[in-house]
Amino acid sequence: MNAERFRIADRLLRSDQHRDLLVTVASPSMVLSAFASELYFKCIIAMETKGKPTPQSHDLEALFKMLSLASRKRLEQLWNIAEANPQVARMRAALLATTGDTIPTDLAWSLKNGRSAFIRLRYVHEDDGMGTSFMLTDLPEMLRQVVVEMQPVWQFITHGPPKLVPGFGPLNGSE
Repeated sequence: MNAERFRIADRLLRSDQHRDLLVTVASPSMVLSAFASELYFKCIIAMETKGKPTPQSHDLEALFKMLSLASRKRLEQLWNIAEANPQVARMRAALLATTGDTIPTDLAWSLKNGRSAFIRLRYVHEDDGMGTSFMLTDLPEMLRQVVVEMQPVWQFITHGPPKLVPGFGPLNGSE
């Protein structure tokens, strides 16, 4: 559920409702995506290892390598499907036009280059340019798909509306 919260927060930040803020929220959104990915990886690892202690790592590439071969192959399959999306190709073309860099499309490269994004993106203000190529923004969606395929009933678990706390209801101007 914690991974789900971060995934949803990231999706909300990057939604069309907030197009005017996309540049402003890019770094925070990537942090949310990286952290959601980490949590989903750890969820899959916990399910595959029957509840043994999960690793204390933020390293997305290392966490990927801890998955079973079947889960790694499924994730790569989902990645390749996403990479075939014309919007992804358009984004890569825009990156090439603005930076001059051709960015590989394989999951292995993206994991290697975005492996420590959760840590590095939080401190972007301390390292101008920081050298992180984070191309994993949609990874939480794919990881969630793997989780739901492992536990189909979990696709129906949702967050309900918050309960009002007496004295802390919505403000209507008269309070």
